[in-house]
Amino acid sequence: GVVNPVVGLVTIVLLIFTLQSQQRELAEQRSQAAIQGFEQTFTSWLTAYREAVYQTDFIKRAGQQESRLIGLRALEAIVKSQHL
Repeated sequence: GVVNPVVGLVTIVLLIFTLQSQQRELAEQRSQAAIQGFEQTFTSWLTAYREAVYQTDFIKRAGQQESRLIGLRALEAIVKSQHL
């Protein structure tokens, strides 16, 4: 008659440990999912920014001469023209 209560108590203790372990694992999975979501969003944003920079087009006029600048050079020319 003493073995059944002891086995029941051990079973309950093991069940509590298992539930706590699962809760920790779930919290870790949520954290990892949040990090992955941020990384994917950030990478998408950088890709869109890079494409926008590469597609930037600027025609620089100096007297009768025109020169067409593309990409980063176009952005640099635009910034410089704003400071004049």
